[in-house]
Amino acid sequence: RAEDAMRPHPVSGLVGREGAYGRWLRRFFVERMGLEVVGRDPAAAASLSESELIERADVLIFSAPIRQTAALIREYVRIADGRERGKLWLDVTSIKSAPVAAMLESQAEVAGLHPMTAPPKSPTLKGRVMVVCEARLHRWRDWLQSALLALEAECVHSDPERHDRVMALVQAMVHASHLAQAAVLRDYAAELGELDALMPFRSASFEMDTAIIARILSLNPAI
Repeated sequence: RAEDAMRPHPVSGLVGREGAYGRWLRRFFVERMGLEVVGRDPAAAASLSESELIERADVLIFSAPIRQTAALIREYVRIADGRERGKLWLDVTSIKSAPVAAMLESQAEVAGLHPMTAPPKSPTLKGRVMVVCEARLHRWRDWLQSALLALEAECVHSDPERHDRVMALVQAMVHASHLAQAAVLRDYAAELGELDALMPFRSASFEMDTAIIARILSLNPAI
């Protein structure tokens, strides 16, 4: 299988294929890159087993809930038991140190990806940022570069540790500050009214902040 790994159209495997990014990536690989896509997901009755997925996928992408990703990858390393040699493993999560470290326990080539956006409605990530953490790339480097070009994202390269420290500011601090604003608005609602009562007094900054607050509060709190 190591010889097959570099064929022009490798089989793409998705762990978490029914999640939001799993569904988006499946469409991207099929429609934009013309690849066969196989996968596994607890929500899909017709999923391949872990062993079947490892065997069939030349490029294996982990797109699973963030709290489970590192442990899930290590389980795949155990099941693969060397069969992943010559293949490429990727993950798509908003932290990078733990998932990349787990993938490096395998014998696959490894890179961590973090698209800085929810799955878009568009077919590519054009106009959006993708952080790329190249951890162990040799023969798969050119193929990964071609996939990133097809994604049309603005790629920023980083090591996993720097990525996670930067995300504490770019993501966590921004979320925390807007959640604090939301808490203040909630505390004053009985006295000054709900948001619709405040909006006639809005400034441009207040309107932008409340739009961001509404978006954050609509997201999955587990993330």
